[in-house]
Parts: sequence; C-alpha cells; structure tokens
Amino acid sequence: MIMPILTRDRRRSPRVPCEKPVKVRCGVTGKYLSGETIDLSDGGCLMRLDRRVIVQAGQTVRVGIAHRPLQSLILADQMIEGTIVRRFGHGDAQHVAVSYESTTSLAEAG
Repeated sequence: MIMPILTRDRRRSPRVPCEKPVKVRCGVTGKYLSGETIDLSDGGCLMRLDRRVIVQAGQTVRVGIAHRPLQSLILADQMIEGTIVRRFGHGDAQHVAVSYESTTSLAEAG
C-alpha cells in the first residue's frame, strides 16, 4: 500500500513577503552588516545580506529592520536577538534565515 507523503510547515507563524532595509550585528565579531529582508514573521525572517560574510548556523545576531520609509538609523534598542538557522549564497550576496529568541516581534521592538 502506498502512503501519501504529508508535508507539514514547521514555522510557528506565517511568513509575509516584505522588502525592507535591515541591519545585522554579528555576535561573534561585533561587526554590522547591511541588507534587505525577503520575508518576515513573528518567529523570524529571511534576509539578503549585501555581501558574502562568514556567518554560521547557530550563531547569535541582533537584527534591526527599518520600518519607516527612508529610515537610515536603527538604534540598538530597536534590534532583537536571534539565531541563524541557515544560510546560502547567491552571487555576491548571501541569504540568511534567522529565528528570533523572544516572542517579541520586530514590529514591537521598534
């Protein structure tokens, strides 16, 4: 007997496509990286960083998203802690998926 393959979404909350400027602070080096979100959820985000950097799954980062048009400054208290769950490269950029450490969404953090 052939059993159907069931696919299940492991995400805790739905993703919403959203392209916004993002700033990421690497917990290992302390350096800031810039990029753009691809999608957001209350549990995490997928982003495209402007250049390839060495980040690994399991690494802690702080993420800040510019919610207002032309927002060029993201303050430290507007950033939320997260963990890199996966990364993959595309050309000169790198895509990084982050899971937030707290249940506070980025919208509430900023």
